[in-house]
Amino acid sequence: MAGTTLLEKSEELVAKVQDEALDASRHLAEGIAKEAARLSPPVAEEVTGIVNEVFDFAQRVTEMQRNMLNQVLATISKPTKG
Repeated sequence: MAGTTLLEKSEELVAKVQDEALDASRHLAEGIAKEAARLSPPVAEEVTGIVNEVFDFAQRVTEMQRNMLNQVLATISKPTKG
């Protein structure tokens, strides 16, 4: 393939952003779980709840990024008047 299309570049960008957001969320969840265990006796349900909240947050952020990128792509793909 001679060149990469805008769609392919956009997909790569979205994948990279999602991977980075999920990786950061994993690190955050690990840190929360570690601190929760240090500060109180390990309670699996509480830690699981915290982890689920962190991943739910990451999922919402990823969905917002998807919507934003879709809006950007919709805007730039509209024909220009000229």
